[in-house]
Amino acid sequence: MEKEKLIAKLKRFESDTKWILEHYDELKIEYPDEWVASFDNKIVGHDKDLANLMKKLRAKYQRDAGHIAVEFVTPRKVELIL
Repeated sequence: MEKEKLIAKLKRFESDTKWILEHYDELKIEYPDEWVASFDNKIVGHDKDLANLMKKLRAKYQRDAGHIAVEFVTPRKVELIL
């Protein structure tokens, strides 16, 4: 039973991460240069400071806080050097 719960949480996390990416253009207008949290395919929090956002998420969602997709949203083009 625990395995099924974990798989369900991972699938929800993946879905929330995809949701953020699919709505990124809208999010970068509404939440420029902020950390955005998605849970069940909706925004459940945002903040310019990641620690503050996580504190709010832990208070509101307690045990599920670690399973919420969080992404930094910026209108600037970001280049990654690997």
